Amino acid sequence: MSFEGHWRVREHVFDADGRALGTVRQRRILESTGPNSFRLTQHCTPDPSLDDHPMARFAGTHVFDLEIDGTIRRYLGPAVVGTGQMLGEGTMWGEGIWPIFGHAFQSYSVSLTDKQLTGGVFSNGNALMAQIVGVAQPETDEDVWPELTGPYRPEAVAVHWIGTRSLLGPDGEVLSTQDVTRQYSEGSWTDDLGPETRTVSVQDSTGTLHIQTGTESPAITGVSRRCGWSLELEWVQADGLHIRAFEALDAADGHLATIHRLYRNHQLAGIEVLRLTPEESHE
Repeated sequence: MSFEGHWRVREHVFDADGRALGTVRQRRILESTGPNSFRLTQHCTPDPSLDDHPMARFAGTHVFDLEIDGTIRRYLGPAVVGTGQMLGEGTMWGEGIWPIFGHAFQSYSVSLTDKQLTGGVFSNGNALMAQIVGVAQPETDEDVWPELTGPYRPEAVAVHWIGTRSLLGPDGEVLSTQDVTRQYSEGSWTDDLGPETRTVSVQDSTGTLHIQTGTESPAITGVSRRCGWSLELEWVQADGLHIRAFEALDAADGHLATIHRLYRNHQLAGIEVLRLTPEESHE
């Protein structure tokens, strides 16, 4: 599904402690302005429940231009300045600044059959201002706004998931794609990646986690944070490996998307994208 066109978006806003604060409705218009150039317009309406929160300042219309250079998307302002990267077909992540508000952001968007999962974080330095988990659908003549519903955790939707795992180079180009299955058990899940398995054990929603890849490899210790339908994870090894990951869940329609960014000695070394649906839906 293309990101171009007219979209209706509902962004669910959470605070630094993971508490749901309200939503921001957004009409998003992405239109071509020339070869490899676009203009993005956002008409934003925060809930009254956000009146005392910094997200209330996003009310109104915001416009910025962007240009495409291969897999790279450059956000040229004025509303947003930064860079995005396409990760294969229909998945992207970005980061940058909203200069007028003084907030930095990291964001993602994953295209599904008839919608997009979106989200990210707004921060001031190292201080998290808000975490966003959202959903977007193409605009129609009906006054209907999408929203995320259902349980926050994938294991509450299904124990067994199935889908694909794509490995990408630092430039965002897909190197390989393979089938993958995931099984949840209490406090952990295991991804069957064909020649190897990966087990992630989360001790609590904001505490440490451990990842074991294969029977001979040592466990990697990291931290995690759940916020609504999203889960952030981060692992570090003393040999220079650093993995930053997040997952986004569409519980109502049964979609789970994950993006892992692998760094080696602070340099982006590779990217992994998983797209999963409950195994029962394939029967």
